[in-house]
Amino acid sequence: MFIQITNIFVGIMIILIPFMLLFVLVKKIFVKRQGKRKFGT
Repeated sequence: MFIQITNIFVGIMIILIPFMLLFVLVKKIFVKRQGKRKFGT
């Protein structure tokens, strides 16, 4: 039972980590763009 729970947790982590990295990357790009424009949409 314990092994199954850890396997599910590892699976979730493997799925979530790339999404988190992508989110951080997009956030950095967005901040850079906003910095250049000085919030002028």
